[in-house]
Amino acid sequence: MNRFWKLLNWELSRFGKLYAVLLLVILVLQFTGVLLYSFGIMSKFNAQMDGNFLSLSQYLQKNGVTNLEQYTSYTSYSLWFAAPIALGAVTLILYVLLIWYKEWFGKNTFVYRLLMLPTSRMNIYLAKLSAIVLFVLGLVAFQLIILYLQMLTFNAIINQELRQYISMAELISRNRMLSVFYPWHFIQFLFYYGLGITAVIVVFTLIMLERSFRIKGIVAAVGYGATMIFLILAPVVFRDHWGRDYFYPNEIFFTVVVVMVLISSGSLWFSSFLLNKKISV
Repeated sequence: MNRFWKLLNWELSRFGKLYAVLLLVILVLQFTGVLLYSFGIMSKFNAQMDGNFLSLSQYLQKNGVTNLEQYTSYTSYSLWFAAPIALGAVTLILYVLLIWYKEWFGKNTFVYRLLMLPTSRMNIYLAKLSAIVLFVLGLVAFQLIILYLQMLTFNAIINQELRQYISMAELISRNRMLSVFYPWHFIQFLFYYGLGITAVIVVFTLIMLERSFRIKGIVAAVGYGATMIFLILAPVVFRDHWGRDYFYPNEIFFTVVVVMVLISSGSLWFSSFLLNKKISV
């Protein structure tokens, strides 16, 4: 277990600087967006009030009130909010691949030294998987914190009579992207993130296949990936076409969960086999 923690710490450290830069970019872009939107609203308000001699009620009748949901979802400024989240997600998705392949394609093919360490090779695998999970959870927690700070900034700039109160829970539930990252129910949270972890495990298995058999491994990886996608979607497709009169939604949900567990367990075992028996140094 001590070896695992050392490997995990090493994985976190080697991506730590780039990860910190990613978080900083998300912070700067999102706050730039909320500042531009907020000051734009106030500039428009002051211009119309001074130039047209409108009363507050006339301005509100003409333009209405605003809230942070409009910034995050319905205006041209929404890209400032959504694009950094997408950037973070895409970066971590790419790192799922890079976390393995950088070992093989580095200057000194570091994977050879890594696989020769006096520890179980699955400790290397699990350290990489745990690092990905921690990076994702860290990004999700960071986004929640800066979302709260953006709300405070928005409320501080926009006059109270020009804005509509909206809670964090309402803001998250009304935004499609945020509602996926922050599900309302704990069971949904476990399901969404369990599905994500299952996907990472399957991708790791595809990488193990490719590294074990090269060209043949690519073909095997495509077949394996297609099979896993079919298995995870099969209960939902069955429900939509044939099972509406036979199964309750909860039964389909638990069937999908069982399939996820079986896919994860089977892929972990298969990856262990490939890593220990087929990938040589």
